[in-house]
Amino acid sequence: ALRLPHPSSRTPGGNKPSSGVDPKSAVGRAYTRRRRGRRVGTPTMDLQPSEFDRLVIFEHARMTAQANYARNPLDAENLTTWGGALLELAQLQSGPECVNMVKEAVSRLEEALEISPRKHDTLWCLGNAHTAQAFLTTDQEMAKMYFTRAVECFQRAASEDPGNELYLQSLKVTEKVSLISFPFFPFI
Repeated sequence: ALRLPHPSSRTPGGNKPSSGVDPKSAVGRAYTRRRRGRRVGTPTMDLQPSEFDRLVIFEHARMTAQANYARNPLDAENLTTWGGALLELAQLQSGPECVNMVKEAVSRLEEALEISPRKHDTLWCLGNAHTAQAFLTTDQEMAKMYFTRAVECFQRAASEDPGNELYLQSLKVTEKVSLISFPFFPFI
């Protein structure tokens, strides 16, 4: 199990724990709540140890991608990693935090596609982000629009990498889910 130092162990003159974890980040807040005996995560959600590990991994990936972006903003692979990490982190959040992370993921993935429009893994990830947006909205027309965008992304990904079973399955499932009558309970 991953063990982080207690938040009170600060660097001299710094606000970060000696591990380098920013106490204001999602990982730092969750860690602080865990150490203080409080529920981990948001007020409506507890994180299991495996979820906490995922939070640490994807928060690190997000921070690394953000730093790499400062050095090279035209790296489509890095932008895809950043968008994917945000999408994974969004699954561990709820409410507005979740919605905002998905929106930021979409922004990063669309930026990657401006650089490399045929990047199939980015298209697939963007399709997943649009699917998440569809499930996070209560507006029937918006949900349909997001599902349509997701289907388009999965179709493009499948055409760029024919025979990729993951892309084909994502397309099939999203097409079926988009036919469900609305409104349904949003998953936020």
